[in-house]
Amino acid sequence: MNYEPVLPGRGRLLTRLTLLGLTLAVVLAAGGAWAGALKARDQLTPQSANNPHPAPGDVALPMPCGLQMVFRAVDIPAKGLLWDRTISLGCDDCDRAGMEYYERRFDSAISGPFTKGDVPKAWQAAMATPDQVRSNYYFIGKYEVTGLQWKAVMDGTCPAGPVTEADAQPKADISWFDAVEFSRRYTEWLLANAPQSLPRFQSDSKNVGYVRLPTEAEWEYAARGGSRVPSETLLQEDFFPLDPGTTMADYAAFRADGNARILEHPQPIGQLRPNPLGLYDTAGNVAEMVLDPFHFSFGGRLHGSAGGFLRKGGSFATSAAEIKPGRREEEPFFTAKGSLRARDMGMRLVLSGIDTPDGDRRKELLAEWQHMGHEGSAVITGENPLKEIEKLLGGIKDPALKANLEKLRDIIKDNQVNLEKKDSENVEGLIRTAAYTIEALRSYAVRSVFAGKSKKQILADMEKLKSAGKQQTELYKFDQESIAKFEEARQALLQAMTSIVSYYKLKLAEILKYKEALYQNKLAVVTGEYGNGKSAFAKNMTKNLKILADHLALVRTKGQGALSKDKLYLDTLNPALRENL
Repeated sequence: MNYEPVLPGRGRLLTRLTLLGLTLAVVLAAGGAWAGALKARDQLTPQSANNPHPAPGDVALPMPCGLQMVFRAVDIPAKGLLWDRTISLGCDDCDRAGMEYYERRFDSAISGPFTKGDVPKAWQAAMATPDQVRSNYYFIGKYEVTGLQWKAVMDGTCPAGPVTEADAQPKADISWFDAVEFSRRYTEWLLANAPQSLPRFQSDSKNVGYVRLPTEAEWEYAARGGSRVPSETLLQEDFFPLDPGTTMADYAAFRADGNARILEHPQPIGQLRPNPLGLYDTAGNVAEMVLDPFHFSFGGRLHGSAGGFLRKGGSFATSAAEIKPGRREEEPFFTAKGSLRARDMGMRLVLSGIDTPDGDRRKELLAEWQHMGHEGSAVITGENPLKEIEKLLGGIKDPALKANLEKLRDIIKDNQVNLEKKDSENVEGLIRTAAYTIEALRSYAVRSVFAGKSKKQILADMEKLKSAGKQQTELYKFDQESIAKFEEARQALLQAMTSIVSYYKLKLAEILKYKEALYQNKLAVVTGEYGNGKSAFAKNMTKNLKILADHLALVRTKGQGALSKDKLYLDTLNPALRENL
């Protein structure tokens, strides 16, 4: 109810109270400009060009000259090695009107080749995930590759004197082929000088992890915050969530809109704030090359023509629109003058590996593939159709009929695998909906209490007018009308809350149709996404998910009747709200 009376003669203004208004008030109260200014450049050390901000969760590979390359783990919640996460790349509004064929959002997927058991034990603490969540991993550079790191690998020269500002800046003015060559030489140096530092697949003595340029999906997923931000943020936002009181300029070196002056060079790594994954300069500073060729993007997919290479993230010389993680820039591998280089283009590495290593992994992949689809929601007379097909195959002798039935089995398997993944997505969506429903219930409660208190205030004002003998004034009559409207608004809000309770219980019933292990896993995944947020909304959602987990346990054991409206109000609303409903 958006009743907004303006009371004449006294300048009283009663404004609408919405959830958005409450959230903004909390954010502004908790805000404050980030105090981290650019560091003094006269005290640069080798660490300034390697890891100026050591932090929990860092994993480091050695480099020539005693340097390091620091990475951050990117975890993708997955039931197994053959599972991935559906993501949406690109952006719908990249401020490039008329070029929607260039970078419209498209469907992609992300996963990684490593499990916890594939990496050195010292790294495993940096890969912490909830016990209910199994994840696949890859690792991405915490910073852009610097001039000092470049010289150590490509030139074989170690710093003989003080570290310069150019040493601590991202290495730029290199070609895509130079970047690939750097990753090759660095991996070969690691294999020759520090092989124990690389991830090795369990029971596989041949295959090993290696560094390379990231794919577009790997780069963009990490740049948007990965699993450290809610999935709806990955789908809807053009930038990762900013900390309260900050702006994009606190995270990215770029040319501000309306400022014609372009910076002369990138700044040293790590001068601004990191993204939610702990990565620095994924927006601005230098644009970063990725492994994939460019494809047009429209209709929700990539076009078939492979063009030049992609650079992502914008640079110190580009505008705010160009530093969005979904922005896609095609560059030619070659121009008429040779391989392309640019003074604002560099790179960031990933540490990855092969998908099908030797040893037990191949057996694990085969066992997982054979099991996939058996948990899909489609059934025939109480049995999974794949099991029924297997029964039939065991009794058929005709080779042609058996071959046809095997083809049918493969078609059904593909369908069942899709159903299994769809079940997983459905449960995750239901959990998010239920958590948002709790937030909506709280918002409606606040609005209804506001309407009630407004009514009481107007009644008190009317008593004052009555005592002064002003019952016949226009103001007194207006107050009488306002009382009726506020009461009408309050009753409408209370009715809406009753409907929200019913809707919430319906979502709980839908979640409980799925296996407990599945929804417990998804609860942990979604809770982990919000648990890293610093905003009041993220904290509220974390609390909502805990309430949801308790309600699921209650309803699962005692039935829907155990979750009454009063019980739901008790669990979700603070005492002040409950007392004033």
